[in-house]
Amino acid sequence: MDLFRFPRPKTFAEASQLVQERQKPLEELVTRAYRDQAGEDWKSFQLGMFHFHTQYPGPWQEDWASHGLRTLAYDFEDKVLPGRDLPPEAGTIDGFIDYACKLLPSITTLQTPLLRFLIDKEPSRDQWRTYAASMYGRGRVHHGNLARLSLNLPREEYACFAYRMLGDEGGQGNYKKAHSTLILPFLEHLGGSIADTDRLGEIFEGKVLFNWMNRCFMHPNPVWGVATIFYLENQAAMEFTAMLPRLRKAKFPEEVLEFFTIHGDDPETELHNNMCRDMLRSHIKGPQDIKIANVAIRRAGDLFESLFARVAQLMEIKAA
Repeated sequence: MDLFRFPRPKTFAEASQLVQERQKPLEELVTRAYRDQAGEDWKSFQLGMFHFHTQYPGPWQEDWASHGLRTLAYDFEDKVLPGRDLPPEAGTIDGFIDYACKLLPSITTLQTPLLRFLIDKEPSRDQWRTYAASMYGRGRVHHGNLARLSLNLPREEYACFAYRMLGDEGGQGNYKKAHSTLILPFLEHLGGSIADTDRLGEIFEGKVLFNWMNRCFMHPNPVWGVATIFYLENQAAMEFTAMLPRLRKAKFPEEVLEFFTIHGDDPETELHNNMCRDMLRSHIKGPQDIKIANVAIRRAGDLFESLFARVAQLMEIKAA
């Protein structure tokens, strides 16, 4: 029985039966997968969830069975996700926010061998092109992250902020100014194209990260999504702020660096980061939410590290 691929059920009764038949095997698969987070069970679970997450553009278009199984998978993951230690001072809401802000610089992509190589060494044109292709891959899915987040926030104040971030990401409706589009001149200047990104899109570690983002932004508890956007926005600001002077030093023409200028030299970036911090503080209600936010932030950092290690391998960059 294939847990993740089946004909679209025609009735709710048919979907309900399909979910019931797969519920126990799915729980067993999730438990085995997270036991070592490697091997065939891990691969089977991640590729199955990637199918769920990409089969339909949004959760509102899912069939009842896919929706039910995806939601069950999130519940099963909640039970087996490894916890993360917290220092005593992070046990309060304000204490955790302070801890998270101090933690961020140590778990961003700037700490990876890939970014250290790009910043400190002399990359080849092909290596720059692979990095640019990986950037476009991240950029072209981020508007989807923000859209899912906006649908999952209970307070209008923060939903409206998510709309604002989504508008910024989408160039306020102007495709030529959408952030992902602004990466293309950098990629094309290096002789690359969207096809380079499509090839990188087959990297397994990228699919695992994509699954995690979807999980967090569609989870019934919005703390998962709020903590994840807190990480993503701060991580992006740190990475691209560091990359902007490096690229200027490498004599890249200014007209292909607009994406980096927006993220690394614009007051709006600091506003986004501050609002994400305030949104995280507002959504954490107690010790359980602190634990969730800590896992969400730390796991996002781990998965970015894994993805960047794989890209570095493709670029033949070795860890120092």
